[in-house]
This record gives sequence, C-alpha cells and structure tokens, in this order.
Amino acid sequence: MKKEVSEKLIPFFAIPEEQWLHDVIRMYPIVRALSDVTIAFSRAYADRKKQEGLMEFTDMEHYVLDILVDKTAEGFTPERAGEFPSSAARELQKKYKEIMIDEYQDTNDVQELIATLLSNGRNRFMVGDVKQSIVSARLTLPFSKRNTEVFPLMRMRKTGVSISTGTSAVTPRFSRQSIIFSASL
Repeated sequence: MKKEVSEKLIPFFAIPEEQWLHDVIRMYPIVRALSDVTIAFSRAYADRKKQEGLMEFTDMEHYVLDILVDKTAEGFTPERAGEFPSSAARELQKKYKEIMIDEYQDTNDVQELIATLLSNGRNRFMVGDVKQSIVSARLTLPFSKRNTEVFPLMRMRKTGVSISTGTSAVTPRFSRQSIIFSASL
C-alpha cells in the first residue's frame, strides 16, 4: 500500500509552482460555482426546516451556542468563542456543581464548546476510550488534538485515583457504562 501511495503522490508533489497556479486559476470558476450552489442549498434547506417546524440535532447544538456565546463582546472571534460566555452561560455556570461527560471520545467541537461554556473551569470531568473513537463518522477530535489531559488507567492508579464501573444502583445521571472516578487522598 505504501508503495502505491508513494508512486501516486510523488508525481503529484513534483508539479511546478507555475502549473499549480495555472490549475488553481483555471479551477476557480468551477469551485466558486460549487460553493455558490452549496450555500444556496444550505439556506434553502434551513428555510424549509424552519417553515416545516423541523430541527435536527446539529441545529439544536447551534441554537444552544447562540444562547451561550456573547458574539457582541469586544475581541470575539469564532475560534475563541469559549472565552466569551453570555450572561445566560455565566448564570448556568453557577448552577452546575459538576459536569460529567461519558463517551467523551465521541463528542464534536460544538459539544465541547457547549461543555466549556457551561463549566466554571474547574468542574468538568470527561471519560472516554480513545480506542473506541468514531472520529470520522461524528466529526469528533481524538483526545490528542484537544486541549485535554489524558490519564491512562495505569497512571491513574499510581496517582491514587480509584476506578469503579457504574451499576444500576448508581444515581440516574450515570448510565450503566459510566466509569466513576473518586479521589482517594
């Protein structure tokens, strides 16, 4: 497989700069037309959902962000949205003592941002298994690409953190698959 990829990629990267620029300029009208069609479809689709009173899960996530992010704050950029909680987000931060996320490996950037905005910065705990990640299917990021510290189980045992699996006797906020961590100081 490596040999096949190399044989196909090496000539691709050997294209002179002038040829690249020529091809990009030649493709621009096609790419622009595809972009315009995609934007028009997206707007028409959103309008139709609104007209029909329909909503997808991703729509709900983005409506939540509209509530939790203060886009009018000075210095706001979409890349730094987590630094600009709205007054509603700040009120909710006071309400939640802890935010626990199971199956963290399957959360996407929008869900990560929602959790960040609801957290007070010290009350968020995520549990997940990198090996079970369905990254490409759900637009999720592996742990290594997030600003998240990963604690392998052996390291956790050495640092005095005990691990036990949840059972049906655990309070309803935990599923049977949840892993509950408790510090043994």
